[in-house]
Amino acid sequence: MIRISASGGRIRYSVRVEPGLLSLAGRLLRRFRKGGRLLVVTDRTVARLHGAALLGSLRRAGFHVDVTAIAPGERSKSPRVVLGICEKWARTGVDRGALVVAFGGGVVSD
Repeated sequence: MIRISASGGRIRYSVRVEPGLLSLAGRLLRRFRKGGRLLVVTDRTVARLHGAALLGSLRRAGFHVDVTAIAPGERSKSPRVVLGICEKWARTGVDRGALVVAFGGGVVSD
């Protein structure tokens, strides 16, 4: 396992890199929440390539997963896309206590 410290302006975070990490995702997230509803935001390409591994791990850990997949690319970094995600979550009863996972690179985590 490799741990890397990174920063984005004033925000510091660590990055964990290791083979098979997606299969551990559910167990790692249980440190923050013991099951329940979990929201995943990703782009369609990441979802297609790696979504099944992540979702399987999360579900095995007892999470009920709601996935929102947006178009890949910089155009998805827009207020319109963010509003669409928020409206979808509002329709399904998500509140401010929801655990959200940004699964992918800068488009979903920015």
